[in-house]
Amino acid sequence: MADENKKRIYRSIETTNMITDMQTGEIIAEQTEHIEAGYVDAEPQYIKIYLDCILRFKGLGSSLNPILLALCRHMSFADKEQIVFVNKYVKDLICAECGLKTKRIEQAIKQFVEVGLLKRKARGVYLVNPYIISRGKWEDIKKLRATFDFLTGDIEVDSNVIDKE
Repeated sequence: MADENKKRIYRSIETTNMITDMQTGEIIAEQTEHIEAGYVDAEPQYIKIYLDCILRFKGLGSSLNPILLALCRHMSFADKEQIVFVNKYVKDLICAECGLKTKRIEQAIKQFVEVGLLKRKARGVYLVNPYIISRGKWEDIKKLRATFDFLTGDIEVDSNVIDKE
């Protein structure tokens, strides 16, 4: 039995087949087919980031992957701004999860701020750059826009949400 609280969307598919004269390239006939797929479950909420890609392009080592992932588990959902509160309790949770000391977590957070993944808003409060990492509903996540330059290692975002200090 389907969960009645689950959001559902209606899907349909339209395809067009063209018959072409192979010698002249002229289209001889077209046939359009419309398929009603019906209602399907909407995409569930999730966090999606490419850790190796993000960290490599920002000049950070892959050893920070577990810390960034653990930090993402504590961030708010995407809407006007995404926030992560990093107090002693959260640091202790991340330390236990990653098997690291508090000092290493603090160093990693400082590095995330330096490269624009996070921006310090107040003591222990950081904005998460929603153009690089996002959490929440698809309507909010699809706003994620970043261009990766694989030659230079630059990430260009379409907004000034996070400015380096």
